[in-house]
Amino acid sequence: MQALLQTLQTQTGSFTCRLAGDPPEEKTVAFRHLVLPPVQAELPPMGRLPEFYAACGGLVLFDVPSSEEAARRLLPPPAWPELDAECAGWFEGLSAQEWQEYVPGPLLRRDAQGRFELDALVIGDTPHAGNYVLMAASGEQAGQVYEFDHDGFEFRWVAPDIVAYVRHCLAVDGPRLLDYASHLCFVEGGDGSRQWFIRQMRVTGGDVIELE
Repeated sequence: MQALLQTLQTQTGSFTCRLAGDPPEEKTVAFRHLVLPPVQAELPPMGRLPEFYAACGGLVLFDVPSSEEAARRLLPPPAWPELDAECAGWFEGLSAQEWQEYVPGPLLRRDAQGRFELDALVIGDTPHAGNYVLMAASGEQAGQVYEFDHDGFEFRWVAPDIVAYVRHCLAVDGPRLLDYASHLCFVEGGDGSRQWFIRQMRVTGGDVIELE
């Protein structure tokens, strides 16, 4: 965890972006990772949550200081109920059949009235996207991390715990950059007419990842 924290505190880089339109223009925007101060909280002993939040209070990954954009956020535990309420809005009105069809078994439970609900902690999100980071809350897979994408109503298993999830987010390849780029768009002008889209990511002193 300490090695990971050092990486988060020191790694920087940039996105090379292209302006939508003709003729093409390019610009570079810098990113960093924002590490929040540790928090005191009673956390369930699963998914390395106590270890993680003893070291930092949350993360903003691939944060672009010149905008309000970032690739992912892992928020402090006091913010989880608000995230949970936001995420729950996407599941209102689902039938029992739809719950069973779309939601993975480790994230599914019935309440006292027999109705389906999420059996998960909502610990993070993709800013401005309506997509969330979930952790299974009980059973044999408690502590495992999933991402929920409301576009297509898709769940993706990502990592066995929160520390492994952060490592996964930092290990950017072409598909992962495409995922980030689909939500990171840098807009200029009050009318939003100038929109810059990511074409390349460069880690300072390290890898260059291209989007074809």
